[in-house]
Amino acid sequence: MVARRPASDLRRARYAPRMAAFATRRILLAAIVAAFAAAGARAQGTLDRPIEIRARTVTGATFAGKLTSWTESGLDGSFGERQWTDLVAPDL
Repeated sequence: MVARRPASDLRRARYAPRMAAFATRRILLAAIVAAFAAAGARAQGTLDRPIEIRARTVTGATFAGKLTSWTESGLDGSFGERQWTDLVAPDL
């Protein structure tokens, strides 16, 4: 008789890469939030060192690049200028 792994272990192994990518995104988003929090109530700012980000727009397009600054209206970086209203809420 061959020992079988429980279904929960199989699901965990199947979704592990996605979960790792999700965790990486969460850490990256936490870094962005920390940058905004460090800036205080300023309406705009520039990062000392650009950080890599990847996000989706409301149209479903994905963009990635180095975030260099932000304003009241959006983000700016190597990916161009993106408006806050164009980003999917979970990516903020």
